[in-house]
Amino acid sequence: MTDVGQTGASARKSTLNADDVHTVCRLCSGRCGMIATRGEDGRIARLRGDPEHGHSRGYACAKGLNFIAGMDSPRRLLQPLKRMPDGSFTPIDLETALDEIAERLGAIREAHGPKAIGLFSGTPPNFNGVLMQLMPDWMKALGSPFKYSTATIDQSSHWVTASRMGYWDAGKHRFEDSEVILLLGCNPLVSMAAYYVLTSNPAKRLKAARAGGLKLIVIDPRRSETARHADCFLQPIPGQDVALLAGMINMILARGWHDAGFCETYVDGLDALRQTLAPFTPEYVAERCGITAQDLETAAKMFSHARRGFAHTGTGGSMGPFSNLVDHLIEVLNAICGRFRRAGESVPNPGVLSAPRTIRAQVRPAVRPWESEPRNRTGYGLIMGEFPSGAMADDILLPGEDRVRALIVDGGNPAVCIPDQAKAVRALKSLELLVCIEPFMTATASCADYILPPKLMYERIDILFSPGGEAVHAATPFGQYLPAVVEPPAGSQVIDDWYFYWAMAKRLGLQFEFAGVPLDMDTPPTPDDLLAIYLRNARIPFDELKRYPGGKTFEFEDVIVQPAEEGADHRLQLAPDDVLEELRAFQATTADLPAPFTHRQVVRRERGVVNSQTDLSDGRGSGQTPAYLHPADLTALGVAPGDLVDIDSGKHVVQAVTVADETVRQGTVSITHCRGGLPDEPGAASRLEFATSLFVRTDQNVEAVNAMPMMTSIPVRVTRSDAVKTTANASQELTEETAPGA
Repeated sequence: MTDVGQTGASARKSTLNADDVHTVCRLCSGRCGMIATRGEDGRIARLRGDPEHGHSRGYACAKGLNFIAGMDSPRRLLQPLKRMPDGSFTPIDLETALDEIAERLGAIREAHGPKAIGLFSGTPPNFNGVLMQLMPDWMKALGSPFKYSTATIDQSSHWVTASRMGYWDAGKHRFEDSEVILLLGCNPLVSMAAYYVLTSNPAKRLKAARAGGLKLIVIDPRRSETARHADCFLQPIPGQDVALLAGMINMILARGWHDAGFCETYVDGLDALRQTLAPFTPEYVAERCGITAQDLETAAKMFSHARRGFAHTGTGGSMGPFSNLVDHLIEVLNAICGRFRRAGESVPNPGVLSAPRTIRAQVRPAVRPWESEPRNRTGYGLIMGEFPSGAMADDILLPGEDRVRALIVDGGNPAVCIPDQAKAVRALKSLELLVCIEPFMTATASCADYILPPKLMYERIDILFSPGGEAVHAATPFGQYLPAVVEPPAGSQVIDDWYFYWAMAKRLGLQFEFAGVPLDMDTPPTPDDLLAIYLRNARIPFDELKRYPGGKTFEFEDVIVQPAEEGADHRLQLAPDDVLEELRAFQATTADLPAPFTHRQVVRRERGVVNSQTDLSDGRGSGQTPAYLHPADLTALGVAPGDLVDIDSGKHVVQAVTVADETVRQGTVSITHCRGGLPDEPGAASRLEFATSLFVRTDQNVEAVNAMPMMTSIPVRVTRSDAVKTTANASQELTEETAPGA
């Protein structure tokens, strides 16, 4: 093993001032390299993109650059808080809080068993080096399977597909080597969260790829920032993704545009799928989706005729109706066109911190874990080791001895992000114990019994990527150890998240194994102790990685995809019985809006925030959840930009400030999800800030495998509001980040 050049800190320190530190933003999966400048007060005074960073090459987005405002926000919690009998919060010493929490957890566990305790993790733990491994290990030591996360809200359809279809061990073609990519319902130029696609420096990478001949197909109900760069843009009626994908697959198979050799060797169910998709003719699909048959053919031909590429769906597909079927059909496109690395190809990034393994050109079989025990209270099984968050409220609320009575929420805000907000909040408030590890008073934290403020990312030791995820997110084998840039604010009592789990295990008398290694339960580990355990089998030894706090691109002996193991005969399952049943169920639906609804509400991302993390992203909330409508729709409604409209889902009615947006398809209202506070708190109605989870039902249109309800493409009735506008210039109060085209 040799290194490539000198991209580490040792080669770059001379270019930095004494107060500058190489670090990485960990707000999202972009993981952009940053240079942090410390001020005289010991806090971060400036953040800027690191131009020599081997992963992001100088890119940094608005939310990352504005993180200082979140770190030093006057709203940041710096002391543990305990809820008093009158509902108010009072500061409490950290160790005293941990003693009390452990006593209450122990009593619940003793009285009702370990399954009475659940854990919900949000987005921040995904970008905290050891937590993705440590939290499930803690739940295992506790003896409870009731772990939930935000991933089962917007990512579980990917897991369902891999578990129903199987997956290709060597992975898909890379973005850098692709001639075509198809993106459905994802906007990586804003979110930077599409796996295999554009998770760092997205605009520059996309521009370079298109200059090299890449063709981009985008399917989205609005002409998003990414769609503006598309060679082929399809803008279907929301909720009709299944029809569009089925039509593409039907056309590719009917015209012989598929990879027949790959299908012959590695695919099962092609004939059954072909027969089921036969009704999805170009004419039928065009009418149902509100597109032209010619555009459908252009997309099918562009995707299938390229030699390398892939298709991917984001939250637009994975949160919409028939989300598991949408994801399955996306992977059918990849399968029938053979969009995978083959034997003899090199793997440019096998992972710096991942354990070495042999990568093979073969199918890993479907496993269907949800068909085995354990099951939750409504009969759902585990998916990737978690129960679905869509069923969490039922696990808490349904009467019975075996209900979840205590919940730890780490870096998440389920009061606004999980389906059916009113039901979710009712569940959170009914718990015997709710503990939040959270730096701000979020909607969820306001329901808690204890709030423990954590260190923020520049105050803790970390790594760029955790093992397993780096090869997906990074184009090159770049690794980085991240020392703390600054100490927490003076006088604060903030903790490393991992310390909570160790402290609870110690107090509860649990033998806590982390990544297969028993921890010393008398003396708390250090962050480096945990990382050394976690990375003990990494390609690059942990001590070697620490030599380059600015990061380093490593060079390995070529990792080549090997042929299939002898006797390996697993195939990708394109047409399991439950998938065919879902296709038939979709065919029985129509694209018509039921009366009295007038529009379909679809979710969107914003540049300035990451989901519900408004305070962390830019230090403030806008106070409004804008409703984006096409100008023609505003005219038809008799409203002007900035006027108020009532949006009625049949379940809940909200008021919103309108914004004219020509990129949105007519008949659609586009709204950012995960906003606002508790729906019943004082002033909620007049604040004009709400969560779209208010609209979501968990008693209909729910996926059978993962309890995922329809969270986008929701029928709503939009009417002019009779309420008085709260400000004279409401539309002008929207930030640049929320404005269309920002």
